Amino acid sequence: MNTVKMGIARWMRATLGVAGLTVLASSCIALDDVLFSSDDVCGNGVVQEGEQCDDGNDRDDDGCIECQLAFCGDGYLLAGIEKCDPGIDASCPASCVTCGDGLLNSGEECDDANLSNEDSCLNDCTAARCGDGFIKEGGEECDDGNASNEDGCLADCNLARCGDGFIKAGGEACDDGNASNEDSCLNECVLASCGDGFTNAQVEACDDANVSNEDGCLNDCKAASCGDGFINPGVEACDDGNDVDTDDCVSCRNATCGDGFVRAGAEACDDGNEFNDDSCLVGCVVATCGDGFVWSKDGGDEQCDLLPVINQDDCDAYCHWCDCTGMRYAPGCFWSCD
Repeated sequence: MNTVKMGIARWMRATLGVAGLTVLASSCIALDDVLFSSDDVCGNGVVQEGEQCDDGNDRDDDGCIECQLAFCGDGYLLAGIEKCDPGIDASCPASCVTCGDGLLNSGEECDDANLSNEDSCLNDCTAARCGDGFIKEGGEECDDGNASNEDGCLADCNLARCGDGFIKAGGEACDDGNASNEDSCLNECVLASCGDGFTNAQVEACDDANVSNEDGCLNDCKAASCGDGFINPGVEACDDGNDVDTDDCVSCRNATCGDGFVRAGAEACDDGNEFNDDSCLVGCVVATCGDGFVWSKDGGDEQCDLLPVINQDDCDAYCHWCDCTGMRYAPGCFWSCD
């Protein structure tokens, strides 16, 4: 069937209908190449020359229209498939389908036919996902559409909080993601410092969170010790911050006679004992003849010492016993050796 005949056939079919054409044809009306039998008409249900299809009806909203396969842009709306057609509306997309029609069309991940971006399907018919910039109700705490973990919303769409392991810019000084207060970052996401009351095991010996240097922990978070220059009450009597043993403070104890250290300007000697027969008497004075104590140790050669009283009990002025042997007459002996 040529193009002219097809056009006439369509016109006659539209005017007379299939039944009318059949009656006309049965009347044997011949119009040469213009008139033809009903067997040669589009709509008879038989695909013939020049036809892509023939569904035997005159509908223009199914897959076969005027014996040609329906297509996007043919000027007809395909029922259940097309929501628009560029042949009718120039603003219709080339696909003849629209997001939001509730149908899952080619190129769409989803289509829930609503205008909400807070469910599992966005308005552009893509599936909701973390990072799309929309907060999915019941699934996300936040969604800022970026991959940064340094703002108020993490890349996994959870709200930033102290302890998440990410440092929130402008809000946290640190965040190590643990619950320890004994490292460089405290649980409240501030940097550890001397005086915060928590001992940073890496750099501090102690931290008592006070400003006193007279307890067991100094202001620099070092443990108090003898020689640090601060008196730890109950532990130290003094602390002059040096290791000199000849001043008033010896090993953080007040210097005293008998401590074994000679205190400059106060003691002549100090042997740390309570003996009076050596070179240093109990009063931290040097032993001498006449002091009343017999110096017999540490190089002493006294035989007697009865205080500085001459001619008494046969003890001479050199603290030796008077002896006439060898015609010795020692000063202080009251007899003569005749």
